[in-house]
Amino acid sequence: MTPELPEQTTDTNVGVPESQAYAFLEHWSLEKAHVSLAAHRENSVYRVDTPQGRSYALRIRRVGYRTDSELISELDWMTMLAKKGLRVPLPVAASDGSRMVCIGKDRADLVTWLNGKAIGASGESLTLSEATNTFRTLGKTAARLHLLSDQWTMPAGFNRPRWDSDALFGESPLWGRFWDCAELSQSDAGLFTRFREAASKALNSLHDALDMGLIHADLVRENVLVDSADPSAVALIDFDDGVFGYRLFEIATALVKNVNEPQYPAIRDALIEGYRELRPMNTSGLDLFMATRAATYVGWSAARLSEPGGQARFDRVTRAARDAASHWLSTSQYAFYQRPRWLTP
Repeated sequence: MTPELPEQTTDTNVGVPESQAYAFLEHWSLEKAHVSLAAHRENSVYRVDTPQGRSYALRIRRVGYRTDSELISELDWMTMLAKKGLRVPLPVAASDGSRMVCIGKDRADLVTWLNGKAIGASGESLTLSEATNTFRTLGKTAARLHLLSDQWTMPAGFNRPRWDSDALFGESPLWGRFWDCAELSQSDAGLFTRFREAASKALNSLHDALDMGLIHADLVRENVLVDSADPSAVALIDFDDGVFGYRLFEIATALVKNVNEPQYPAIRDALIEGYRELRPMNTSGLDLFMATRAATYVGWSAARLSEPGGQARFDRVTRAARDAASHWLSTSQYAFYQRPRWLTP
């Protein structure tokens, strides 16, 4: 049984030294392993290579971003998905049987390392040789994730955030008040306020026709891996943003940073076709969710302006959201089979 840990309350930037990684690894009896920084975003993620040839990912969590119950629930969910055959990291228990280790204010967990290369990076052109096939497989994988999650009996106390209409457009959205950031111009604030009001009404009218449940919620290029040994499969990493949310939001997240790719129509269609091979999906609200997803990045970026590159990122996502919101408001719907003209974050 995982020991109960005190809840975190203070949000700070991740900045964990390598020595702290080794201190955590003692709890898994892996202090002789080699450690190297693999990613430094919401969490500090270290690759851990043991003398025996095994590899893991040590995730030292951003302080205050998730409660302990949310972190443990994420590990429960990933464990189920991995054991059901989905290619996701499998949590590894520490020597005392716990899955989450606490050192001072820091929390960390250990998961298996998945071989593979991210399908791309934000802000760069997509160079996948088989982009259509990869996105079709991603659609199938997302559908499997949703199916397995719906079939799962969640453990008592399972706790992940909800990203529903209120968490998107209410007074306290999950990723911040994108229409009410101090850094916005008066023009942008007014535009995003109008978008919020109209989009909230549109989503409420669609609500009964939409599927909701557990979603990864961050199927961006960096979190989708392909392995040269098995290009027909994809792996999903970074479940940190997993929530109860709209399944169409999952699709919009996978697409929103690809709309300016020349092969976007083929990518979009392949993703949806792949998904529908395993699960039905009503895509009549995809235009709305694409614009909404672009808007959420504004609130998220505004809370991280102090981080390296924070201002440039905020300006970039604000431009994208401005164009997306303007287009949606002027047409009341995207031309779903027409490539949008706005720039993506």
